[in-house]
Amino acid sequence: MTLRAPATARLWALFMTAMCLALLAVGRDRMMRDPGTLWHTVVGEDILTTGHITDTDRFSFTHAGKPWLAQQWLGEVAMTLVHRAAGLDGLLLTACAVLAATYASIAARLRRLGTPPFHAVFLTLIVIAASSHHFMPRPHLATIAFTALTFAILVDVEAGRSRPRCLWVLPVLIAVWSNIHGGALGGIAMIGIATAGWIARTLYERRASPTSPGFLITILLLSAAATLVNPFGWRLPALWIGLMSMKSLPKIMVEHAPLKVASSEGLMILALGIGYAIACFKTRKAGLRVTWVIPMVWFVLGLSRIRHGPLFAITAAIALADILPLAASLKSAMLGSEPTADEIGARGSPVQGGMAAAVGGHARRPSSRPLSLWHAVPVVLIGASLALQSTRTQAPLIGAGWARLSPANWPVNATEALRDELKRPDANGRVFNELNYGGYLIYKLPDARIYIDDRCELYGEAGLSDYLDLLRNPARFDDVAQKHDIRTALIRSKSRLAQHLDALPQWTRRHRDDLAAVYVRSAGTDPN
Repeated sequence: MTLRAPATARLWALFMTAMCLALLAVGRDRMMRDPGTLWHTVVGEDILTTGHITDTDRFSFTHAGKPWLAQQWLGEVAMTLVHRAAGLDGLLLTACAVLAATYASIAARLRRLGTPPFHAVFLTLIVIAASSHHFMPRPHLATIAFTALTFAILVDVEAGRSRPRCLWVLPVLIAVWSNIHGGALGGIAMIGIATAGWIARTLYERRASPTSPGFLITILLLSAAATLVNPFGWRLPALWIGLMSMKSLPKIMVEHAPLKVASSEGLMILALGIGYAIACFKTRKAGLRVTWVIPMVWFVLGLSRIRHGPLFAITAAIALADILPLAASLKSAMLGSEPTADEIGARGSPVQGGMAAAVGGHARRPSSRPLSLWHAVPVVLIGASLALQSTRTQAPLIGAGWARLSPANWPVNATEALRDELKRPDANGRVFNELNYGGYLIYKLPDARIYIDDRCELYGEAGLSDYLDLLRNPARFDDVAQKHDIRTALIRSKSRLAQHLDALPQWTRRHRDDLAAVYVRSAGTDPN
């Protein structure tokens, strides 16, 4: 350890600390709006309590006992361990720490490879703004971090900063990633694009490849096989593919819907995409690299599904760490001036900066970056916060009681009224609920049995379509209630279904607020 920290270490530490505190400040309510944060924790608790990885549904009465794979089991177990120690505060803190470390590493990478400090920070802030709509304490955060790590390895190997043997890490990453989140499919895709591109350049353009085609194909095959290293075998990747092909998903889940270009995140992603294309165009004379195509693929995917937007933003930033200083050095060469050390960064001569030179070993590898006291700054902050939370010591921002499930987003008061109704002798525990309330009920009312939640793979195309049709045609609820013997309902207070139940004599409204309402069916009555 050295007392004199490199500039990049100082930037990383300060950026991570500032971002972590900022996320804690704005994320108290906003980052706690996803039902997955809640039900993932309950699933992890089941796994730790029973010692068995969940493979059937126990939360709903519509699909009770039917096959359902806890596909994100490793992430769920990790969430539960944090929740046991520090509750929702710990989940929020962990999410903020993971995100802050990831994006701070992007800022440090930009600076280390030659981007001026202000530009490095500004670009990273744009990337964060384009990704922030997906900042929720859920296993999917691992996909943001693992995408950055996987892509950085591919970029560094192609640029000559890392030796090809570093690619051996990729199958291990994919194996771990697969047990946390299905975004591992994206990792396989990135490895496949890089492999195909490198081999194609070797065969058709007579350019150097980072290593032999046989080695690259071996890494790709091992990475694909790594998705099978899980408790469910081939069923897990099959489930991922099935989910992505569901037509009802974009209608129900905002993260699967097409990007709204007019939205704030849409404008950010569009601006970043245009800027990335311009930067690549300006460096075309130096020779475009295969890995620079990958962010373009994520950009196209991001237009079709919002959830891919953060992956485009973060891969674009990693690629721009190479592209921007190279573009600046090319400009200096065209003007007849010598490039500065910052412009050259860690890649050697800009004129020799094409793929052949870069992967052929001419790029200068950066010197080792030892740990410094600056790295301890965010670690101390996070450790102190976790200590306060685990001891239930209340404090603004970093202590216990900061994270909350706001009544403006969740049916907090309605759920308490529902709890009392479920204690009645004639209650059977079955609750008709709107989809976004399912995860909250799983977390808050463990004895209740819900109608639906956002585990879309469980309910399938037919179940999701039927649910959407029921909301559009609330008169169907009478038959649904009779079929399933539903005696209680928790729904949005201003919905068409609420208006329908208000008109039925056999349903009594027991609670209503600006967000949600609770209805109870009179004992001994028929829904019709």
